[in-house]
Amino acid sequence: AQTLARLGEPGADTGLRAATEALQAWVAEHRRDAPAWDALAASAQPLGQQVRALGALAEARWARGDVTGAVDRFRAAQQAARGTGAQGYQDAAIIESRLREAEAERRRLWIEQHGERVPDPG
Repeated sequence: AQTLARLGEPGADTGLRAATEALQAWVAEHRRDAPAWDALAASAQPLGQQVRALGALAEARWARGDVTGAVDRFRAAQQAARGTGAQGYQDAAIIESRLREAEAERRRLWIEQHGERVPDPG
């Protein structure tokens, strides 16, 4: 939060990048830390890392138990990744993988609630 408050100061971009990378490392180990995912989204956005920010928002939703919200945000990140070219390939691959996992989780929860198989949307 302190880093985000200092965006106008000299060297803020370097500090923000360092904070973003530290948050990325943290959430890789602590997937259920919704506030950390929110902070990652907030720090990635001003750096122009739209796909990372949207993915982090999706992860925050999922960490809070909102799998449907996570799927929606992963899809938005997937759309954003399509315009990034080669530079966003790694982020796009991660988003694609996490989207599939979130959709599978959503289907599992639906089956758990309704006791029957979910029809495939395709």
